[in-house]
Amino acid sequence: MCLITTLEVLQTAVDAGELDGRIEAISGLVKAGFDKEAASSKRGTLKLPAKAN
Repeated sequence: MCLITTLEVLQTAVDAGELDGRIEAISGLVKAGFDKEAASSKRGTLKLPAKAN
């Protein structure tokens, strides 16, 4: 996929308001991952969610 096409897809998602919800969902998962690790270990590690298809 070329850069122009990628940017156009991103712009379409932003215009449709889809991107905000996705960013908030991923942000929540990242924060939850940090909270779990901090509770069980002194050294926290980031565990990213599985890639959705």
